[in-house]
Amino acid sequence: MNNLKLLKDATGGETEVMKEVIEMFIEQLPKLRNGFRQHLQNRQWKELSDTARIAKSSVMTFGLTELATHLKQLQMKIFKQIAIDSHSAYIEEFEAVTSAAEVELNAESYKLRSAN
Repeated sequence: MNNLKLLKDATGGETEVMKEVIEMFIEQLPKLRNGFRQHLQNRQWKELSDTARIAKSSVMTFGLTELATHLKQLQMKIFKQIAIDSHSAYIEEFEAVTSAAEVELNAESYKLRSAN
């Protein structure tokens, strides 16, 4: 699902740095998921958009370009104040895609730890 080419390019393929970036992303996921849910529930649109921007940058690092595109669409809908009822679908997609990516990234992180 995820493509680590961007991560490898950005880190020069250094396994220790790749491992650190993967682990930081995995640690960030619960905060992003909780932020999305909380801001949506409280109708905090600016904060929801800010969370989408942060999440978009993070998922791009791992080649999750379709999800990044959808997060950008969410930001635009928030900015234009349209289709508020669609916001939850974007958040559900983020949770599903990142949950699957998290499994793969944990496996990749394990491989990188084992390579040292």
